Amino acid sequence: MSIEIANSKRVIYDFGMNDGLNLPYYLKKGIKVVGIEANPDCCDRVKEKFSNYINTQQLVVENCVVGPLDSKEEVEFYVHRFHSVLSQFPKPSLRNQPNFRTVKIAQRKASSIIKEHGIPYFVKIDLEGGDEQVLEDFFEHTIIPELLSVEAQKIDIFFKVLKMGYRLFNWVDGAKVSRDYSNTQINTFEGIETYSFVRQSAGPFGEDLKSPWRTQEPFLDFLLGTRMGWKDIHAKLH
Repeated sequence: MSIEIANSKRVIYDFGMNDGLNLPYYLKKGIKVVGIEANPDCCDRVKEKFSNYINTQQLVVENCVVGPLDSKEEVEFYVHRFHSVLSQFPKPSLRNQPNFRTVKIAQRKASSIIKEHGIPYFVKIDLEGGDEQVLEDFFEHTIIPELLSVEAQKIDIFFKVLKMGYRLFNWVDGAKVSRDYSNTQINTFEGIETYSFVRQSAGPFGEDLKSPWRTQEPFLDFLLGTRMGWKDIHAKLH
């Protein structure tokens, strides 16, 4: 399968939707939003809160583990007992296992979800240990969204993004989203409006970012001088 670039579709994917903190913003930006989340409790809360958008099919919720296989057999997903954003597919370390409970969830490849729901305009990836696997799956199947955001726990992520053909890069500090992007101007289908991003959300993307876009070498220099962690690398093709 080869998926070509086409931004006219405006399909947005939220890999690691959690409780849906990004959805109010994404629904202003895309004609269709696909939220992917393994934690069934989070999916139930999103379905209740955003039922109107689900009924009109502007929002689709996929309750599955994003993994290396499309499998009919359910796999174990580790739900964090205290902080749902820390839930993960990779088995936690022995020391941390008391902080998790397991649920059995179907597994799907990211590329299969894209194939089902349409060409991506923007993709946000935050899967607590599964981000690199999604990028590799995208690269293998020539899925190159016009805009991409991925959590940057380590600098290797940047080189995987670079390999996909992106040429311009930006940065969002997760700990400062609600401060840096409070009462900020965003572009929507209905024009420019003021929007405040809440704590724990991924923040804006594309033209709504305030910080300057950098080419490869300046951005790499920036990364080398910055502590990685709860931060997202943004990338665009042009």
